[in-house]
Amino acid sequence: MHGTNMKIVNLIYCLQSIMNWSFRDFTEPVAELSGSIVDAAVAIYGRISSDLLPTPTKCHYVFNLRDLSKCIQGILQADSRTLRDANHMLR
Repeated sequence: MHGTNMKIVNLIYCLQSIMNWSFRDFTEPVAELSGSIVDAAVAIYGRISSDLLPTPTKCHYVFNLRDLSKCIQGILQADSRTLRDANHMLR
């Protein structure tokens, strides 16, 4: 497997493990979204990283894994006592 692909596989595995553990107290429909959430977040990260490269006029910002982790951290702050429906998680 190519080095970059292996990094993506490892990233997905790590994020999926964190999400699965964190979503263990959620209802099954919400917990089942964890894989889709990780896949979407990694896809968005890949797209932004390749398409929104720094330019001479916008060299001050580079999207990186820290930004992706902050997105995941925000999702992990959801409360299983109040978020019971998959549609609410998708909003």
